[in-house]
Amino acid sequence: MSEPANLLFLGGRAPDPNHHGQRMAKAPFNLAHPGAAVTLARYFAKRAVKDEWRRQGLKPQYLDASELTKAAAAYLSEHLDLLDEAERTLAEWASSPRYRSFVESSATAQHRKPRKPTP
Repeated sequence: MSEPANLLFLGGRAPDPNHHGQRMAKAPFNLAHPGAAVTLARYFAKRAVKDEWRRQGLKPQYLDASELTKAAAAYLSEHLDLLDEAERTLAEWASSPRYRSFVESSATAQHRKPRKPTP
């Protein structure tokens, strides 16, 4: 089998490097970005791939999710500016009063009581 086509395995569990004789692809950039920024950048990449598929007349909701993930990873590796955009978006969210009030209310919220053990 040939090597995977420039895929990124950012965060989470990467496939076994020895799986089916394939080697895990190396990320072409520094993974110093926080996890939230990488997650948001993946979201942006998936959204861009879906938009492109729709322009081609495809319906993404009927396509295999793994194909979307692979296409988004390839898109992200070609558009590294999405990571910077994700970091700027997170910085904007962090400075917004709505986000701060959400974080503060979550920190002071009373959590649900644990369930009673079943007999």
